[in-house]
Amino acid sequence: MNSALLKDLSDEELVLIAKRQGGNEAVVELMNRVSGFINYKANQFANSDRLDRQDFYQQGLIGVIQAIRSYDADKGVKFSTFACRCALNSMISLYTQQTKKSVSTVALDDIGSSDYSDGTYDELHSYELVEEIAEKIKTCLSDYERTVLAMYVCGVSYADIAEKTGKSVKSVDNAVQRIRRKLRAE
Repeated sequence: MNSALLKDLSDEELVLIAKRQGGNEAVVELMNRVSGFINYKANQFANSDRLDRQDFYQQGLIGVIQAIRSYDADKGVKFSTFACRCALNSMISLYTQQTKKSVSTVALDDIGSSDYSDGTYDELHSYELVEEIAEKIKTCLSDYERTVLAMYVCGVSYADIAEKTGKSVKSVDNAVQRIRRKLRAE
C-alpha cells in the first residue's frame, strides 16, 4: 500500500491492516506516529548515554509491536494511548532488569511512572494518576528519598538499601514512611 495513503488513515485502521494483511508499511507508520514519545522516554531512561538510549528506544518499538498484536478497539481506548503505554511498560521492564544488576543511585524522574508490566486496559484509565504521582516524586521527595524509593520499588531489601546508601535500616524505614506520607498528601 502507498505510504501517502497510510498517512491519511487512523491509527485504528492501520492496526486492522497490520493484523489482517500483515502490512509492514502500516506497522512502520504506526511506529512513526509514536516515535516522538518513545524517543523522549528513551532519552529520560538513558540519561544521555547513547548506547543505552538506543536500547531503550528499540525496547519501546518492541512495545509498539506488542500493542499492535494485542490491541482491541472495543475496549474504548485509543490505539495511540495503548501503544505509548505498552512502549513505556517495555522500557520500564528493561530499566528494571538493568537496575537489578547494579542498583546505585537511580533518578526516579527518569522513570515517569510505576511498573505496570502487562499493559491492561484498566491500567490505562489510571495513566493520569501515574503521571501525577511521578510529578510528586520529582517535586516533593528529597534526593535521598528518591534513591530509597527507586531501590524499594525494584525489590531491594531495607538492609541492602541501608548498605548502599550508608544509612541505618531505621533511616531507610523512616524514609519509606515519609515517602508514603508525601505521596498520599493532597
